[in-house]
Amino acid sequence: MALKKGGKITDEIPTMDLKRILIFGNNPISTELMRHLASKGIEVAFLSSRGRFRYRIVPELPKNIYLRMAQHDRNREFRLRRSRIITEAKLRNQHNLLIRFRKNRPGADLNEETDALEKSAQSVREKQTPDEIMGTDGFGSKTCFRAYARLLTKGFEFSWRKYHPPPDPVNALLSFGCMLLLNELNSLPEAFGFDVFLGFLRSVRYWRASLTSDLVEELRSPVTDRLMLYLISPGRGEALPVCLGGGQGHEDG
Repeated sequence: MALKKGGKITDEIPTMDLKRILIFGNNPISTELMRHLASKGIEVAFLSSRGRFRYRIVPELPKNIYLRMAQHDRNREFRLRRSRIITEAKLRNQHNLLIRFRKNRPGADLNEETDALEKSAQSVREKQTPDEIMGTDGFGSKTCFRAYARLLTKGFEFSWRKYHPPPDPVNALLSFGCMLLLNELNSLPEAFGFDVFLGFLRSVRYWRASLTSDLVEELRSPVTDRLMLYLISPGRGEALPVCLGGGQGHEDG
């Protein structure tokens, strides 16, 4: 396989050891090479320059049937174990985020919330059913959101989480950030042949990429929630566009 730039060959890569190729941006690939890759059973995934999945070209069927079978047929204990790991990581990230922002808000008493999140993170290891794990996850989110209301700059209110549509700037920022995360992370598992609609923690739902939503969970606090708290903080929140108050977002998580 020859790589060209400006009509000149810049590199040559043997295809014998390739399993798949990821092409970022508008980089053309010749029909001859496509036929060769297909004959060798090599998948080609096309992503945008920012890494968003566009489409994948595969031989008659993706050759790694064992990967898809393993994802679909994993036993109950494996799925519970992965769900515990995801949820515990999410709870600990929520706890750490509150600790971090509490240092900059001397007047905010968050001891009750941080203690509750720490206990929840420890208890999730003992949960025996998906419903119990999701219940602990939901308790952690409500606890964290209750604390957020005391961390926001004056003039911003946040009493509950609502998605469709977000009714206020805080919900709008959280939904927008989560949408960006979902779009970014959806590309990799799909490019590698996983079924993004089958997750470990979340149940199956029409149109929802449950696997991607699972992967996003532990990143919500350190990425989207942290950004929201940073933007809507004393000295910064006043500069946010007024349009956030009426914007609509979308979140599949």
